Amino acid sequence: MAGFQKSLEEIDQELKKGDNKASLLRKSMESSDTDYAELLHNQSRRDVLSEKIVTKLNEIQVNKVRLGIISGELSDLSVLKVTSSSLLAGNFGSLVFEQEKIERLAKCHTELDLLRVHKETLQATQKALIEQMDLHQKLISIGLGYLSNEPSDTCPLCTTPHSSPDELIGKVKRQNLESELNRENSTKIVESLSRQKELDDEIQEIAKQALKAQAHQLASLRNELNEVKIKIKKAEMEKATFENELKELDDRNSEITQLFMGLSKQDFLIRVEYELSQLSEVKLSLIKQQKILTNKVKITTESLKTKRVELTQLESEMETKCNDHGYVSVLAYLNENSIAVHNIKLHFEVKINELKSIVLQHKTSCEFLVGQCNDLQKEMIANETWVEVSHLKKEKEILDLALANSQATVNAYYDSLSNIISISSEDTLEEVKALIKNNAEEYRFSAQRLEKLVNGFKLLLELMVSFKPYIKHISNQNELEALDCQFKRRNQVDEALEREKVVIVEKLEVLINNFFFEDLINAIYKNIDPHPEFKKVEFKVNFEADKPSLNILVGDGAGGMISPILYFSAAQTNILGLSVFLANALHAKDDKGNSIDVILIDDPIQSMDSINILSTIDLLRSIFLRFGKQLIISTHDENFFGLLQRKIPSEIFGSKFLQLTKFGVVAPVEPILNFLNGNSN
Repeated sequence: MAGFQKSLEEIDQELKKGDNKASLLRKSMESSDTDYAELLHNQSRRDVLSEKIVTKLNEIQVNKVRLGIISGELSDLSVLKVTSSSLLAGNFGSLVFEQEKIERLAKCHTELDLLRVHKETLQATQKALIEQMDLHQKLISIGLGYLSNEPSDTCPLCTTPHSSPDELIGKVKRQNLESELNRENSTKIVESLSRQKELDDEIQEIAKQALKAQAHQLASLRNELNEVKIKIKKAEMEKATFENELKELDDRNSEITQLFMGLSKQDFLIRVEYELSQLSEVKLSLIKQQKILTNKVKITTESLKTKRVELTQLESEMETKCNDHGYVSVLAYLNENSIAVHNIKLHFEVKINELKSIVLQHKTSCEFLVGQCNDLQKEMIANETWVEVSHLKKEKEILDLALANSQATVNAYYDSLSNIISISSEDTLEEVKALIKNNAEEYRFSAQRLEKLVNGFKLLLELMVSFKPYIKHISNQNELEALDCQFKRRNQVDEALEREKVVIVEKLEVLINNFFFEDLINAIYKNIDPHPEFKKVEFKVNFEADKPSLNILVGDGAGGMISPILYFSAAQTNILGLSVFLANALHAKDDKGNSIDVILIDDPIQSMDSINILSTIDLLRSIFLRFGKQLIISTHDENFFGLLQRKIPSEIFGSKFLQLTKFGVVAPVEPILNFLNGNSN
C-alpha cells in the first residue's frame, strides 16, 4: 500500500512538473517576439557601449600620458634651484623665462667682471701713486682710498664728524697737496664701485623675476595636473558606468539565449511545439498509470479489509488458545520453573535424561544388589548366616516404593504435557519428542504470522498519521518558494542600491578633493611636518552611521589611519587646520569669479614649538613668492614677530611690520637689519 501511495505521489509530481514546463514553454512562445526583438536591440546597444568604452580607454590613456609628462615637468621644475649662475649656465630645464633678460644678465655679468678687473687695475695704480708721494700726500691718498672703499661721515684720522660722507671726501679732495693724477684715479675708483653696485642690483632683480616665473609656472602646472586628474577620474567613472551597463546587457542576453536554448526563433518555435507534443504524450501515459495505480489501491484496500477480518479471527483464535487448559497448564509449569518458551525442548530433554539416569542407576543398583545377594547368599550359606525372606521382602517393598515414586514423577510429567499436546503414557520417548517439536513449530509460525499482521496494521496507522504532515509540508514548500522570490527581489534591490552608493561615494570623493584641494593640503602639511609618522591628510565619507558624515583623517602611508582629534596635540591639530585653511585660501574667489589675492591670518602659531614655527614662516614666505598672495598676519608673540622680520626682511621682500602701541594707534617698526647697521656705524 505504501509503495502504491509513493508511486501515486511520484506520478502527481511528474504531472505537476510537466504542467509547469508546458506553461513555461507556452509563455516563452507568447513572449518570443518581444524577447527576440529585445535581444537584437541589446546587441546593437552593446556595440555602441563597446565603442564608447574603447573611446574612454583611449581618452584615459592619453590623459595618463599627459599626466606623466606634466608630473615630470613639475618634479623637474620643483627641484630646480634658480640663481643667476644657473641662468647663465643654461641649467633652467623646463623653466620658461624671457631670453632678453637672460641676455641682459649675461651682459651684466660680463660688464661686472670687466669692472672688477678695472677696479683691480685702478687700485694697483693708486697703490703705485701712493708709494711715489711724500708722507703728507701719501696720508691724503690713503684717506681717500679708505673713504672710497668704506664710505663714512667721520674722519678716520681726526675723528671729526661731518654732515655726510660726500662732504668729508670733498674736504679731503680740496687739499692742494694731492696730485691731479691721484685725484682722477680716486674718482674712477668711486665711479667703478657705484657702477658695480648698480649691476649687482640689476642681477638680483633678474634673479627675483626668474623665481617669480618659476612659482607662476609651478602653479600653472599644478592646476593643469589637477585638471588632468579630474578628467581621468571622470573618464574612469563614465567607463565604469558603460561597463556596468554592458555587463547588465550581457547578463540579459545570456538569460534570453539560455531561455531560447541558443536557437533561432523558427527553430525555437519548432522545438517548443515538439516538446509540448512530447509532454502531452507523457501526460496521457502518466494519467493512464495513475488510473491503474488507483485501481490497484482500491483492490489493495479491499484486500486490507479482508486481512483485517482474518486478523480479528486470528486474534480471537489466539485468545481462545490462551484460555485453553493445556496452554494454561504449560504456561503455569513454565512460570513455576522459570522456563522460557524457546527453552521448553531443552528442558524436556534434560528432564528425560535425568529420569533415564535415575532408572539406569536403579537398574545398576539392582544388579549390584543381586550380585551381592548371590555372593552374600553363598557366603551366608557357607557360614550359615542366611537372612530371612521376610526381611528381603521388606527391602523389596522399599525398592518398589522408590520405583513407584519414579514412575509417578514420569506420569506427572506426561500429564502436564497432555494439557498442551495430545500424549498418552503409552507413547515412547521419541514419539513425545516429535510431538513437542511439531507443536512448538506450529505455535512459532502462528506467532510470526500474527506479529506480521500487527506490524502491518501499525504501519498503516503510522502512514495515515504521517499523511497530514505531508500536506502541511507541501503548503510550507509553497510559502518557502514565495519567500525565496521576495528574498531574491530584495537582494536585487540591495545590489542596485549598493552600486548606486559606490558611484555616489566616488563622485563625492571627487567633489571633496575639488572643494578641499587634498593634494595641496598634503603638500602644505608635509612642509610644516608636525608628526613623524602620520603625514598624509585624507577626507573620508562615512555612510555606515545613521547620518552620513565627512571625517578628516591622517595616515602613515602604510595603511594606518587615525583621527587627529583623538590623538594629536593642540599644536598638531592647529597645524592641520592651518594647512586646510591655506589650501582653500589659495583658491578663494570672489562673487565674480576673480581670484582673491589677500590672506588674513590671526595668530597662526598657537602651541607650536620652534621647529614648527620656523617651518610655518618658510611656508608663508613660499606662498608669497610662488602664488603672489598678500599675507596679513597678526600676533601677540614678540619672538614670532622677530622671526618674521629676520626671515622675511623688508629690504628683500618689501614686507611691512607694524606695532599696536595702544588701542587704535599703529606705529611702523624699523627693520632689524637696518637697526643693526645703524648701531654698527
